Formats: sequence, structure tokens, C-alpha cells
Amino acid sequence: MSLQDMSPARQNFQKAPKKARFAKIKSACTQAQADGFYYIWVDTNCIDKSISVELSEEINSMFVWYGNSCVCYVYLFTRGWTLQELLAPKSMRSPENAMSCSIGGKMLRMAGRETSRGEDTTYYLLGIFDINIPLLYGEGSKALKRLQEEITSNR
Repeated sequence: MSLQDMSPARQNFQKAPKKARFAKIKSACTQAQADGFYYIWVDTNCIDKSISVELSEEINSMFVWYGNSCVCYVYLFTRGWTLQELLAPKSMRSPENAMSCSIGGKMLRMAGRETSRGEDTTYYLLGIFDINIPLLYGEGSKALKRLQEEITSNR
């Protein structure tokens, strides 16, 4: 589900409830409401990926947002970006384990992360290492080198 899928101004809005990921979002909203929250932020449909400046700013901010959240509802997939959701929040809930996970439990879930774009295997680590670098899709393995250089220079 993307921001465009959820936009009432788009024809996709009528199709959104039929999409596979819609059930995940609806479930998270239902749980948040049951937990007493009035608002929920879902990365996959709250980030406008069509505007590169906004995408870069938000990816560089996500780890902090997760860390500042009251609770993070996580569907524990092997998708690379969920690593931030596992490591940053003070409290995490998932359908697989409704209790908060320990740091050790979070660390065990780090292996086997998958991304649809090669550079994302580096970009999802930015917040974890408290690094802010521009996103340059198309740079391939150079993204990891830039991250390593930033980590080294920030010591």
C-alpha cells in the first residue's frame, strides 16, 4: 500500500480495501484504537515516494520517529526496513508476539533482511547508526561505502 493507493483523489482509493496489505493496515488501526490511540502512522502509505527530497528526508528521520513512538506495531517480515521498527521503539507489538521484545530478541531478527532495491540494504541502517546521508538510488554498492565512511568519520 502506498500513499497514492490511499489517496481519495486517485482512482486507486476504491481498490485499496482489496489489496493484500490493506488488512495489515486495518488491523494495526484497530489495535491502536483498542490501545487508546487516536492516530497511527504507517510508513508504507504515509511516505510520498514520488518526491525524492521528501523520501530522503523521511528515510533519514524514520529511526527517530520509531524511537519516539509510544508503541510500534510491527509485522515481523524479513523486509529490510522492518529492522528499524524492531530496534528503535521503546515498546513494540506484533501479531506474532504481542509483548515487547527485548534487545536480544530484536538482534536475533536482524539476519536475512530483504529489500526490493539494492541500496535499501544500506539505507535502512542510517537511523540505526544515527547517520544522515543523501539517498542516491542507482549507486549500488557505493551506498554501503558511503555509510561506512560516515560511520568512521563520526567516531
